[in-house]
Amino acid sequence: MRVLHFSAQPLCDERLMLAAELRSIADALLPGKVLNRTTLESVPQARPSDIDIYLSSNKPHVVHFAMHGTDAGLQLCDAYLESIEYQGSSLASALKDMGVKLVVLNACESETVADEIKGEVEVVISTTKKLSDEHAIVFSEVFYRGLQVGLSIAKAYQSAMDELELISKGSSEFYVLKSREPGLEKQI
Repeated sequence: MRVLHFSAQPLCDERLMLAAELRSIADALLPGKVLNRTTLESVPQARPSDIDIYLSSNKPHVVHFAMHGTDAGLQLCDAYLESIEYQGSSLASALKDMGVKLVVLNACESETVADEIKGEVEVVISTTKKLSDEHAIVFSEVFYRGLQVGLSIAKAYQSAMDELELISKGSSEFYVLKSREPGLEKQI
């Protein structure tokens, strides 16, 4: 499994715990890395041009976005580390014909972006509202650990949702899994 992780923390935006989230993903994927079954490529302070370049050069199965988001798009960085909005239509264009199976939009209010890209990937996971760093980290760790041990996308997602349900005392309804066609929530 090849995982490509994009993160962005523009200078003017509220600080996110992006390093902690990346570390939780790396730890979850470690057994596969040791056995040379998994790779994790990280692109910090991602700019719009990075999306095309790294998708083309890495040919990932999974693409993970960790950054601020709004219903209008993802907040990437420009060359001066200022915030720049990357719209779902641009991401859909970048993903077209790339063979990506799964996109995780671990960014607040990213469901609109998910709707714009779901035709280009088999499965997309997004959020419906603002989420805390802690929820983003827990979701990532449990979800990727599930994928690493061979769970289907749907089962790994449900495992992460169950964990969030426990720590948030009954309110984990901010992540949404969508597939291009029913039944595509299979193993990666």
